[in-house]
Formats: sequence, structure tokens, C-alpha cells
Amino acid sequence: MGKNNNLLISLGVIFLAFLFLAFSVKPSYAKKEDAKTIAGKEYISLVQKQIKKQWHPPKNKTSNKVKVLFVIDKNGNLISHEIKKSSGNEKIDEAAIEAIKKAAPFPKVPDVLSEKSVTVDFDFDYKILGSK
Repeated sequence: MGKNNNLLISLGVIFLAFLFLAFSVKPSYAKKEDAKTIAGKEYISLVQKQIKKQWHPPKNKTSNKVKVLFVIDKNGNLISHEIKKSSGNEKIDEAAIEAIKKAAPFPKVPDVLSEKSVTVDFDFDYKILGSK
């Protein structure tokens, strides 16, 4: 009976190892991000960090959100900017635009992106705890 138990345990371990391999190997058809997508994500992350350092909104009693659209040329220069959706508070909207202006110039756009400019749709969230 001892040999049968050892055999069952061994088969169980082999079966579990097979299941683990079967579920941990990605199929060849799994969606892969290309170099352009990865470079774009990394670039936007750099731009976001640079803007966050400059985002100093005025104190407010309610949460607000500003949506800004801006364009960066291939060399990282700010070409244009506009409020796409106002927060309803002019001072917070102005602080969002000021953060973008102060953050510029941005890093050079990666060559792999090959665009002459990059358009960024950026949300500034001003959140107050307990506020909607």
C-alpha cells in the first residue's frame, strides 16, 4: 500500500506540474505590443511625470477635473494647448495650463514613433476626500 501511495503522490505532482506549465505558457497568438506602442507609453509616462511636478492647483472645497488637449512637436516643444473640458473653476483650469507650460519643453519624441508631433489628451484630477 505504501508503494501505491507514493505512486499516486508522484503522479499527482507530475499532473500539477503539467497544469502549471499549461497555464503559464502564453500562446504564440497572444497579443504582443510592438516597439511603437511601448515607446509611446514610455514617452507619455515621461510627459506625465514632468507635468505632475508642475501641477499646483489652488485650494478648493470640491473635487474638479480638467481635460486639456496639447500638442508636442518632434523636438519636445509645446506647440499648442486648449481646455477640452473645463472644471468649472477658472483658477483650476489656468493652473492646468500653467503646469503644461512650465513642464515644457518635453523630452524629444522617440524616433520609432515617426510622427511630426504628438497630441496628448490629459486629465487633471483635483480630488477632495469625501467630495464627489
